[in-house]
Amino acid sequence: MPTRPENLIRALELSIQENHNCTPTHFRSIYVEEGPEENPLWKGYVEVFTLEGHPESEIAYGWWEEEAEVNLVTILALTPTANAKKAVQAYLMSLEEP
Repeated sequence: MPTRPENLIRALELSIQENHNCTPTHFRSIYVEEGPEENPLWKGYVEVFTLEGHPESEIAYGWWEEEAEVNLVTILALTPTANAKKAVQAYLMSLEEP
């Protein structure tokens, strides 16, 4: 199992740059909990990046997902993923698809 990168922000920036052909800049970190407060489905920090050079989005979200097949998760801020919480919701929904 891969270990979390020592510099997660830089690893996420490289992933966004490679996968979305744009230049990301870290903007801030947002704590997100998804699901019931007493037993959340997901909780952690989502890193927010501004994007330069992407034709459809000015923002991307990213985080480290310890138990996932792909540990670095990056999602563009498009209409259904307009904020960090919605990006996590979209990610969780993608895990449920057959």
